[in-house]
Amino acid sequence: MSRIDLIVLNYNDYKTTSKFLEIIKDYKTIDHIVVVDNNSSDDSYELLLKYKSDKIHVIKSEKNGGYSYGNNYGIKYAMKEFNTEYIIISNPDVFFEEKVVDDMKKMYDKEERVAIVAPTMLINGELKWTSWKLPKFKDDLISLSDMLKRWLGDKTLYPKEHFNGEYSFVDVLPGSLFMIPANVMKKIGFFDEDVFLYCEEKMLSKRLLDRGYKNIILNNITYDHQHSVSIGKNINNSIKIYKLMADSTYIYNVKYNNIGFLKKAIYKALVNIMLLRMELS
Repeated sequence: MSRIDLIVLNYNDYKTTSKFLEIIKDYKTIDHIVVVDNNSSDDSYELLLKYKSDKIHVIKSEKNGGYSYGNNYGIKYAMKEFNTEYIIISNPDVFFEEKVVDDMKKMYDKEERVAIVAPTMLINGELKWTSWKLPKFKDDLISLSDMLKRWLGDKTLYPKEHFNGEYSFVDVLPGSLFMIPANVMKKIGFFDEDVFLYCEEKMLSKRLLDRGYKNIILNNITYDHQHSVSIGKNINNSIKIYKLMADSTYIYNVKYNNIGFLKKAIYKALVNIMLLRMELS
């Protein structure tokens, strides 16, 4: 039997994480659950310790380094302590049935060089487009402005017919719930810790696709995501959220799209214009 371990991050959100653990703690398909308290400023860590058991390990990171840092902390712990084979990365604000774990795992026997497998995400029960093509610089530039997106459209979206059948190959999947082989994560150097929040999925997928791996979405298997529940409790300022997203997108394009001086200048100018508009509105 393959060893499957799940990593879940907590930051100042004991209630959401606790609710999640109550649901999945008895799933037999998951061998271990690693709860990484991302150096919460409240008493989350102490409260979560009540779940500590042979199956549930509650650990605390050395700093709040964001999504990538916290998940890497948990992945490396699982690889060291359990010699894990498959990692599930999960947000605490999701719900999935136990069968979903088996459905994800089966794909590694059906296709070769599979990296990420994820079910289709429902956002508060509603079906959304939850996978996309790797963006080029111009796509990310357009994404900075809702007005530009309305005028020019989003070229990173797959057509609806792409999702016919049991599963589809895609570039990028959301980071709220997915499975990946532990050895693959190690080969590519884990999550990119240069970003605190946002764009982690693009960075991960870019490195995977460049090495010839495949990412798969399960079209008929779903999970529910209470979208941005945890983020919203800790970052409730729209300008801060926009700046975080814009900064991460800039880092992605510098590192992975290799943009030069002119494109950097254009990007920064557009971000400054958008931030000024938000401050004045």
